[in-house]
Amino acid sequence: AEIKNHDAAFVALSNLKRKGYKNIKLDLCGEGTGSNNSDLLEKLKQYQIEDEVTLIGVDKSFRENIKNYDVLLLPSKSEAFPLVIPEAMLMGVPCIASSVGDIPLVIGSNGWLIDPKKENDLEVAIIEAFNMRSFDVNSWETLKKMCTESTKKNFGIEKTIDEYYSCLKKG
Repeated sequence: AEIKNHDAAFVALSNLKRKGYKNIKLDLCGEGTGSNNSDLLEKLKQYQIEDEVTLIGVDKSFRENIKNYDVLLLPSKSEAFPLVIPEAMLMGVPCIASSVGDIPLVIGSNGWLIDPKKENDLEVAIIEAFNMRSFDVNSWETLKKMCTESTKKNFGIEKTIDEYYSCLKKG
């Protein structure tokens, strides 16, 4: 779980709460993030964000539920090609994620890339996303559309088939 960098999200959320940002909630999904994780529960108390974070755990309906979120947050210290990023973007959900592995390739300019080693990056990105969604609805809707379009274009089945076919022709 250390690699997923939950602490960065907790620090950012705690700071935002202290600064008066309301209605910023975090659903923590994935293996080991259920409500029976006493370490996570203790950290939520430590950061005083028990009311802002819901421990979901493994959500078998995540792919259907992702469209109900405003943003996907992935502040990992390391990743390869996390499928959750293109899955979210395909559904028009912008992402705030660490600039590690293939994440920059997937997000491009259609979201926020952060340095997982810079504590303030995540908080700044959340504020930018919050402000865009709250005060610049046209830009927000355009971003959501661009997330879907770029994911279809760069990672859709047609692109995949073309890439495989190209490899076969070379061989």
